[in-house]
Amino acid sequence: MDLFEQLRGSPHVWQNSTVVPADKPFFVITPGERGASVAIVDKKGRPWSHSYQFFQGAVREALKAVETVQLQSSAGFTWEESGDEILLAENEHLMRLLDRTGRLFNSEMRPITVEEKQGKVVVALERDGDAFQASLYLRKEGERFSDFELLTDAYLLVNGKQIIKVAPMGYGFINLPLFATRVQADELSRYLTLLYSTLDMVDLDYEGYSCVEGRSREVENCIIFEESDKRGETNCRALFFEASSSTPYRVYNHSFLCLLYPMGYDTM
Repeated sequence: MDLFEQLRGSPHVWQNSTVVPADKPFFVITPGERGASVAIVDKKGRPWSHSYQFFQGAVREALKAVETVQLQSSAGFTWEESGDEILLAENEHLMRLLDRTGRLFNSEMRPITVEEKQGKVVVALERDGDAFQASLYLRKEGERFSDFELLTDAYLLVNGKQIIKVAPMGYGFINLPLFATRVQADELSRYLTLLYSTLDMVDLDYEGYSCVEGRSREVENCIIFEESDKRGETNCRALFFEASSSTPYRVYNHSFLCLLYPMGYDTM
């Protein structure tokens, strides 16, 4: 059969709704324990049921991308019980597409705007007797925001109406709120080790001190898996040998948090 005969064959039948929607969709962002999720609803808050083929431009591209994620999720397998949630932390490419639609809303159906200027997450330590009180804030062009929620490791929702991009904090971003706590003075070094082992690109506000980048280290590593404990959890440790030194550095794994200590440091 030649090309002409192939192309004049029966047209494809698309199994989509033929009802043209009367309005555009609303992209609703809802923060949660694992970061934010996005849902598509109509003006009455009902789940969106129309195909992207009825739209053009940014709305079409966003709908198509979300539909693709849904198809991939339904075809895959995961141990996580996320239901039908579309987590932005796992699909951060959606943020740029959703921003272009101009139809972002919070869980109260109030519009959300996306700021162009980037901010920075800061951990502030204030001395309180023999301890320190740690708090969190977002800094952007001289402004400070303490009311924010985590969307992904690089996007925060401020005051429920404004999305501000920050330098990526890494996979441990969801643990950021844990660092807003009271720290005893003799535990400060361990607190800071935990902070910088768990999060990337976070600034520290502490008695006028400034954070500077240290020299890079070239190391050779070795991971040792040890026997399981009574709870069935497998313990492991790693040794890092710097190229110019025979002194090893050890990584302790506690509840999936990797902490870097000099060899011989008492972690108990």
